[in-house]
Amino acid sequence: FLDYHRKFNMNSAIILPEWLDTFIFNERKAHYCPSNCDMTVIDWDKGDIKNYLGTYFPRSYAESYCIFNEYFTKENNLQLKSRISILDFGCGTGGEFFGLLSALENHYPYIKEVVVNAFDGNHYALREFEAIADEYQKHSRLKIECRPSAITIDDFYDLEILNDIFSDGYDIIITFKAICEFVTKQQFE
Repeated sequence: FLDYHRKFNMNSAIILPEWLDTFIFNERKAHYCPSNCDMTVIDWDKGDIKNYLGTYFPRSYAESYCIFNEYFTKENNLQLKSRISILDFGCGTGGEFFGLLSALENHYPYIKEVVVNAFDGNHYALREFEAIADEYQKHSRLKIECRPSAITIDDFYDLEILNDIFSDGYDIIITFKAICEFVTKQQFE
């Protein structure tokens, strides 16, 4: 039953690396628990995050891998870099980031180091992100410098925080579900 959530589409089966599957389900105690509940992850507790990790992390990984694998096939704009910087806004447990890393490793063998600034409003999700980053490092040729940070955006004015963050300059900026959470919580007019 987990294979369904590990596949992106019928033409291209994307399966989590075995070590990653084992890590999130056995070591991190993730649970497969699909639901149609409110997806405002920022408010979730540790148990909710474990359910999210087991249910949606594999899908986010697969979606990101497919998107970036296709993009890197057509674009070669990182070809001269050995070190890249990534901003992941609303990183959650990191499915999209680790899918991106897998695609990077497939297309850019000369990239040796990745620095990621990972921002999220849920402390439990950030802990899972960090744990997965540490484990990913053990199975990757990349040196991963992970800089997770808690950030809370309660209203439109808090978005000004992002000006400082974006001014650092990044090779890649990703966000997958964070904007949808703002809409779901009706934080902005």
